[in-house]
Amino acid sequence: MLIAILGCQLLFSGAASARTCVADQLRKSVSRAESVSSGFGIMIRDGKVIGRNGDPVVAAFDLDETLVRSIRTTEGARALRRIPGRHVVSINANGAKAHYEVFPGMLDLIQDLQARGIRVTIYSAGDPQRNQALLKAIRLPKTNETLFSHLKGRLVPRSEIRYNLDPLDSRPDILKPLRSLGHEAAGMNGPALERAWRAHADLHNAFIMDDLKGTSIHQIWIPSPSVGGPPYEWAQRREYVLGLFSEAVDLAVRNPGMSLGSALKRVQNVNLLDPSQWAANPLIQRGRSVLGR
Repeated sequence: MLIAILGCQLLFSGAASARTCVADQLRKSVSRAESVSSGFGIMIRDGKVIGRNGDPVVAAFDLDETLVRSIRTTEGARALRRIPGRHVVSINANGAKAHYEVFPGMLDLIQDLQARGIRVTIYSAGDPQRNQALLKAIRLPKTNETLFSHLKGRLVPRSEIRYNLDPLDSRPDILKPLRSLGHEAAGMNGPALERAWRAHADLHNAFIMDDLKGTSIHQIWIPSPSVGGPPYEWAQRREYVLGLFSEAVDLAVRNPGMSLGSALKRVQNVNLLDPSQWAANPLIQRGRSVLGR
């Protein structure tokens, strides 16, 4: 498909004709991908979860209120640091000092997913300088490596965020909020088009973690305390997400052609707005079993 799109530039000498050809090829690819289920779905190879067509599975974590939360005062940050198991970092960004708590279990969760072959990235609508400084301040347990380095700088800026507004929104295999081809592709050519197409191809099997419901049809939603969700110090956060992920992988493997995102939507049936579900539910139990607890 990529060869066919790039070939448009060789078949047509006029720029307008080339753009028309690109747009036509993209529309055909969307139609073909929707009708051929074998192009999607996942499988497990050597203990790693990958797409059936060999593309990686991608997990995108929202930064604020999903991975970290802001601590308003220095006194508050100091108090949290004195509590065993709490992870607080301080940064200087844009001339001001700021404090953030990393939610319990989240760094372990990122490494759990990576151990299963998942490519993890971070996205944020926040200030780009602040985002980068924050990821460089967060260090992984045991290795002390910065999260920014560990993820090889995979940080999606606000200029590339797309929620449910892109032209391919109806496709169940497209990850929001990462950049889609859509309306931008027809104006691309050469290396720019190839980069966009490869980014698009990487997202056949992908999901996001966010605290805002409905940002993606491939979403793991953990509602924030402000809307009645679990507290920031929720001790079962890691087990819940890992259990949900494991259940979805099993479902997708049993149903060839089902995307991981679609499977996540099917198994995400625990009501986290119900406080009785915060400490015990089937997905938490599954997560504990995966961790050998």
